[in-house]
Amino acid sequence: MVNTEVLQRKEPYYIPGYTGYCPQHRFKSGENYSNLSHKLLRDPKINHAKKLILVDRSKDHEVVKPTKDDIEVVNSRSNRMDPIYKHPMLSTYDGFIPNLSDERDKPYEIQATEGIANFEKQYQQKKSSIERLEKTVELQSGTSYPKNIEERLLLKSKFRLPLIAVRPEHIGLPEDYLIDERYERPKDYNVSPYFMENINPQKYFIHGYTGYKPHRTTHYGKSHQVMTNYGLRDFTSNYLKKKRIEWAPVLLSNKKEKLPKNNRIFKKDTALMPSYTGHIPGAKFKIGKTHGFCSKDAYRYMQDQLFTIKFNK
Repeated sequence: MVNTEVLQRKEPYYIPGYTGYCPQHRFKSGENYSNLSHKLLRDPKINHAKKLILVDRSKDHEVVKPTKDDIEVVNSRSNRMDPIYKHPMLSTYDGFIPNLSDERDKPYEIQATEGIANFEKQYQQKKSSIERLEKTVELQSGTSYPKNIEERLLLKSKFRLPLIAVRPEHIGLPEDYLIDERYERPKDYNVSPYFMENINPQKYFIHGYTGYKPHRTTHYGKSHQVMTNYGLRDFTSNYLKKKRIEWAPVLLSNKKEKLPKNNRIFKKDTALMPSYTGHIPGAKFKIGKTHGFCSKDAYRYMQDQLFTIKFNK
């Protein structure tokens, strides 16, 4: 049998395909990449960096790591249900991660672990509060009996559960007593962010959305939530403007507009075209002026002639 030590390469060495810098590699040849990189890394005559690029994270005290509690919460969640979120999270994951902050002040692995842990803690708190409320209703309604001290304390409540909703006329108030009951539109969970109102705080795309994001280049440099919110607001504003102006239906009327009848050749403030070959009153008495000036002044010449004729009569 072949000895396994012959097949295994000695550490350290670079694997084939490594595109980083290898000292003095360009000046050496004749061996495969792994053996050659092993000799170059162990050669004392070659100048190396004081600190290696790839370090052991488990022994480096300067490396920021997620807390032990957060890791345990994430692992317990992955063991209990579908392990979509599992420690450690890869930075190439493009899906949605709850409570992931837009500020990249920490490595992606730490932010993802903290966000998932906070989401799981909120879920557990909400679940425990709902279970506590259901248990209180069962104890106060008599469907179950307390089994320990904690359940006995649930019986001591100011209000008896479940609460019964009553109208004002059933609690002794006069009928003319006005109660401010503001109408609230039922929440629609299926509305698209494109058609939400611009004042809606939920008008943005969640992290992990890989579809088209309108006006993304206009608001480049902002966080994901702010960028998508501003882009959707610009999209909605432009859509409503075009819908009101450009895409509005054209109203056709049967009324025919009558064009003004104006058969006057010599306009008051308009000159004739140079190609006009008809008679222009007073043009032969005007020398040194343009055709346009003479034809424009012809209307006044006609008025003067008519006034003179009427005055002589």
